[in-house]
Amino acid sequence: MKRIVLSVALFATVGLSVAFERAGDLDSGISLLEKHQYEEAVRVLRRAVGEAPNSPDAHNYYGFALARSGNLIASVAEFEVALKLNPDHAEALYNLGCAFLAQSQAESAIGRLRAAVAARPEFPEAHAALAMALTSTGEPLEAIRELQTALRQRPKMASAHNQLGFLFSQMGDQERALAEFRHAVDADPSSAESHSNLGVVLHKSGDLAGAIREFTRALELAPKSLDALKNMGQAMRDKGDLNEAVRYYKRAGALRPDSAEVRTDLGFALKRADKLEEALTELKKAVELAPDFPRSHFHLAEALSQKGDVAAALVEYEAARRLRPNDIEYAVEYGVALMATKPDAAVEELRRAVQLDPSNSAAYQSLGRALQRTGNRTDANAAFQESRKLAAAADAHSQAVLHTNRGIELLKQGRVDSAIEALRQALSLEPTFGAANHYLAIALSALGKWEEADRAFRSAIEADPRDSEILFNYGVALRKQLQWQNAALQFAESARLRPFHPQARCELAIALKQLGRVEEAREELASAREVGPCQLELR
Repeated sequence: MKRIVLSVALFATVGLSVAFERAGDLDSGISLLEKHQYEEAVRVLRRAVGEAPNSPDAHNYYGFALARSGNLIASVAEFEVALKLNPDHAEALYNLGCAFLAQSQAESAIGRLRAAVAARPEFPEAHAALAMALTSTGEPLEAIRELQTALRQRPKMASAHNQLGFLFSQMGDQERALAEFRHAVDADPSSAESHSNLGVVLHKSGDLAGAIREFTRALELAPKSLDALKNMGQAMRDKGDLNEAVRYYKRAGALRPDSAEVRTDLGFALKRADKLEEALTELKKAVELAPDFPRSHFHLAEALSQKGDVAAALVEYEAARRLRPNDIEYAVEYGVALMATKPDAAVEELRRAVQLDPSNSAAYQSLGRALQRTGNRTDANAAFQESRKLAAAADAHSQAVLHTNRGIELLKQGRVDSAIEALRQALSLEPTFGAANHYLAIALSALGKWEEADRAFRSAIEADPRDSEILFNYGVALRKQLQWQNAALQFAESARLRPFHPQARCELAIALKQLGRVEEAREELASAREVGPCQLELR
């Protein structure tokens, strides 16, 4: 499975302010912390606290040593003592916030981390940790703002770039996610996590070779990185190199023999590599480790069915279906498995499947077969007819996608007339295809054919009303025609859907200025510059 893992340095280790001259046990304890000798540091700093019980710095360092040695509860007590002695101690506030975050107490963490950045606004680690806490409480937009603040203060902070990339990826903005992960790699080329994260987004964007390159680098830097091994396993599986996929999943399994997810991935790869007995062993172990993990049951059912053990396969299909009732693939496969011995139950299950996804031609095809088995030829024929209709529509869509991709490539080459021809071919197959209408509108705009471009933009927006890029490009086309009012509306909606799109906000500021709404334009310009570059100057 593709997965991105966030990383933030937990607790401040350097740059802490000390209110008095370091000496004796405190000085020795700090030296031990710098050498990562935490157990010995705990012993020495305990004495330092005894020597200076009213020193907030001594309690803060002691709390840090306790946290690093695994005693979070005791560390919290020390940070709280430091804050009683100095309520504005930024490092103690930060460290206490991180301790709460490490214990999944996000709300408590947010309070302390907000206080830390209030006490010391130029504290990038605290802004990044606050972002992590905000992410965990479902506040991604505020988290992004905190990360951007951290990066303004420290542009080469790889962990902040990684977190920001993760958030953009979660919000569906793969372009900005890719940029952030590239920044993370540039900031710290020795970070295995940054390379692995970059590989994940490259994989999602279809650049399998680039993804494999990044996962390879991640594993050169950290041969025991579980996530890089799993990501490489999936990349090799998608490449079709099943033996290599098995090899990487086995390495991951050696690191985490108790992981049902890893064993499931390994079992699935083994099954596809025609190593059925090994696959069954891994998948049965996965089910044993995590009985509530639906994918383990599903792939075990597939393997048992392949082996010919229909009764056992049915049990596993039913378990997978029960655990994930809204999964169309599980529903169809369970229905097909029921068909041989329980055709009426199969019909019932497959009727549920087509309700889950009325556009799924395979579900209708399977339903038709099940209905035939029960002797219901009328409904069977209707199901087959619907399946054929859906399959034809899917085929037309596939052809439309091919023509659209061809049109996009021609546009990149500057061959606008040929691009328009290809895009019109796409629309002859699927008139409401949003992407084809969008790029046709761009091509027509390039030729100044504004009336036709306007119709194409409107069709694209009707098909994909939440696509901020279509709205942005329509705004640009309207701006070129000096239609400032409508352009402002498009840019505003684009910015609303994609709040961290600096170009949309910058263009909105330009449109507002042209409309005489100068104060609003200034506000948008300030918002644009918070999230990215904007060259506009308002006078």
